[in-house]
Formats: sequence, C-alpha cells, structure tokens
Amino acid sequence: RFQVAIVERDCEHQLHARFPFDGWPALVMLRDGTYAGAISRMQDWDVYLTEIERLLNAQPRATPSFKIPVVSASGQCH
Repeated sequence: RFQVAIVERDCEHQLHARFPFDGWPALVMLRDGTYAGAISRMQDWDVYLTEIERLLNAQPRATPSFKIPVVSASGQCH
C-alpha cells in the first residue's frame, strides 16, 4: 500500500522545511508526491495505526504553510 524511506540525518532539515511536522521522529505521508499529512514524535502504537489508516485514506492536499507571527517594530535601532 505504501513505500517507506528513511531520510539521511543530513537531509532532515530540508524535509522539515518542505513539509510541516512538529518534531522528530516523523512519518511524512505523501500520495503521488503530494502531502497527505504527518505523524510526529513517539506515539502509542494504537495512535500510529489510527493515524496511518486515516492518512492512507486522506486526499492529498496543499502543503500547509508555516505561520510566522508578524509584529511591528520601531523605526529605531537599539
């Protein structure tokens, strides 16, 4: 039903920059190269099974963008 790949440690940050997940280890699920979702951090086995099944049945979607808070700053340097 799916293929598994292990990302080399040197490439982890590139993967994280491309696909949003909130920690390592992470399972990033793609369907035909399109983001389906991710499972981050260590979980109980039943959580993995439930989430993997959900992601396998999910429709691929646009990769969510990262939200960076914007604050106003004074025009002067300190």
